[in-house]
Formats: sequence, structure tokens, C-alpha cells
Amino acid sequence: MLNMCSRPWPVLAMALLLAGPAAAWAETDEELLEAFSAAVSSAPEQPSDSSSGFRSTALNLMNPAISFIADAAVSVGDGNPVVDQFSTDHDPVKNGFTLQQIELSVQSPVDPYLEYFMAMVFTLEGFEIEEAYGTTRALPAGLQSRFGKVKWAAGRENATHLHSWSFGKASLLRSGLLGAESLSSLGVELSWLTPLPFYDTLQAVAADQAAADELADELGLAPTTAPTGPGGWFRRQFYLLRNEASFTPMDALAGNVGVWAAQSGPSFARLQWLGADLYAKWRSRKNNEEGRYLALTVEAAGRRAQTPANGKLDIAGYELVDIHFAQRWLGSLRHEWLHQRSQGEALTQRSGLAIAFRPSEFSKFRIEGFESHSPAGHEGWTVDLGFELVAGAHGAHSF
Repeated sequence: MLNMCSRPWPVLAMALLLAGPAAAWAETDEELLEAFSAAVSSAPEQPSDSSSGFRSTALNLMNPAISFIADAAVSVGDGNPVVDQFSTDHDPVKNGFTLQQIELSVQSPVDPYLEYFMAMVFTLEGFEIEEAYGTTRALPAGLQSRFGKVKWAAGRENATHLHSWSFGKASLLRSGLLGAESLSSLGVELSWLTPLPFYDTLQAVAADQAAADELADELGLAPTTAPTGPGGWFRRQFYLLRNEASFTPMDALAGNVGVWAAQSGPSFARLQWLGADLYAKWRSRKNNEEGRYLALTVEAAGRRAQTPANGKLDIAGYELVDIHFAQRWLGSLRHEWLHQRSQGEALTQRSGLAIAFRPSEFSKFRIEGFESHSPAGHEGWTVDLGFELVAGAHGAHSF
């Protein structure tokens, strides 16, 4: 019996178009693939570019989009030890060369109902699965779900990957409040596109508390007694709520604003976060300046560890300005700050300037400089020269 439910419908449709009667009379998957392969291999060469593109598209339906993204940097400077302690594992903090990471990304439709994405990161110390999740494509009532290991939407930067950053270093908000590897873990997310006249989504996350436990360990929080009983497992997990809305006051200006709150279970101490973020982009509409834009990102968040000894709020934030001033050039300015009140630390600040040149969408060269000020008179500066190379399919980043 032919199992129609197990077949990917886009491939079936292409096979029927290309293989004709042979595919229509196929009774097994093996016979269908054999007819499809024979039709493609025997297709006559045509001078038209459209025909070769059609055959290529047919074959690519059976293959995922795969890309390798390499990021590396060489650094020089006099580092600030207070700031450096908040660096992520991929930040170039030592003088000399740093292989920040090589990311293997895989993305593909699974069937008309699901889509799959995976990002695996390789460094000189080893590798890790950064993300691996499925996304629904056909839920009713404006609903969508992601499930697997996900970088959760705890603000704007937490959910992004290194190759999409304007700088080669993570902000103090991400590294200081969200942990060296950001808030990501196994779990499920449910999103709802509300019926409002503008783009507005509500997101709810229930996930494993592993990432929050790692952060609690970094903060030196002592383990507490895990809750037991029927509701003990649910109380130990990580939960997040986010609301994000868009605005378009004029054709050339658009953006979005988001607010979020999260809480982890008390495997160590109960951690709570509250944050807000704003993104606005102005695009030039002149014919000779197509693609020029000015973008502003502002993000702030607070984190509290509910312990008997200390329940003070740590706060951090940054302001980022990106200026696409020429076809292949991007300039960026970032000011960031971190106040760890729970550790008795005063305000730490860092400012950076970056200029990036993109010969194409598959390569990038960037020079950036940072100056930092922290408690007890610590100051530091660094200059980094970084490069990025992309091989394979590389989808456009989200707005």
C-alpha cells in the first residue's frame, strides 16, 4: 500500500511534473524516486536559463540549505579585568588571534506542516549544538510553535547569532545578565499573532532550567532544596513571556518594541528577569541611495536572584546605532553599561566604534575599538580586526 502521509508533498508534486506517467504509476517510494531521478537525468539540455533553473530547483527540494560561517579576529590592547570577566566564550579578549567560531547551519522544510533549523558551533576547544528546533507552519488562529533547543527571545540580542552582530563582542547586558552562552535550553514556545491592525505577537516559553542553572553557578549561588510533590517538576523549569509590536509611522521609518519577563525554578536560587527593547530603522528612499539606512537599538534588563542573603537587582543596557552609509560599508556605535548591585559593584561602562566592509553578502571585514571604565579606577582599551566568511546557502536575517 502506498503511504501518502509519509511523503514530502513538494517533492511529490515536482516528481509528478517531471517524471509524468512513470511517477503516476509508482506504487512505492523507491519506484517514485527512481522515476524522478531518471526523468531529471534524461532531461535534454536547453539553451534557456529558466529550464536549467527549473531542474536545479527540483533537485534542491530534496536537500536542506547548508552554510558554514567562520568568524575570527586578531586583537591588541590593554584589557580591563572587570569587563573581561563578563566576556562570552566567543569574545576576542586576549592579544593575538582568536577563532571565535565556525557555525554549521542547516535549514529545510520538513513537510507542509513543519520546518527544521539547526546551528552547530565549532571552536578549537570542541563543538556544541547552539540551536536545533522545529517550527510549525500550519497551526490555526494565528498560532505558531517552536520546540527543541532554542535561544529564547529574552530581548533582542539573546536570540541572535554571532554573525548577525554589529560588533565582535557581546554586549554587557548579554554576558553580564544572561550568561556566557545566553539563555537557551530545551523547551517549547507558543506564539500568537494577535488580530490587531498592526503586527503584534505574544510568546510563551516553558523550558528546561539548565541554562539558568549554569548562570546561577557562574554567580556563585549555593544550591537550594529542589521542590518535590506533584508540582515540583513544573516549579523547577524556566518560563518566559514576551510581547512584541511593530510601528510604521511613515513609509521610510519602521520598527518594533518588546517587553519580556522570565523566571527560573529554584534548583539554585530563583532567578527573575524583566526587560524591554526598542528597534527603529529609517531607510533612504532616494533612487541613488537604495539600501542606505540608519538603525537604532535600545535594550535594558534587570535580574534578581531571590536568596535569603541578597535580593538586590542587577541592571544592564546598551544603545546601538548602525549607519549603512555606502553600498558595502556599515558604521556602528555602541554604549553599554552594567551595574551588579548584588555583588556590591559600581557602574561599569564600555563604548565602542566599528567600521565593517562587505565585499558581498558572503564575506565581511570589520575593525572595532572599545574603551571601558569600571569600579576601582580600572580602565582598558582594545582594537579588534575581524573577518567573516560564509560558504553555502545563507538566508537573510529577520528584521
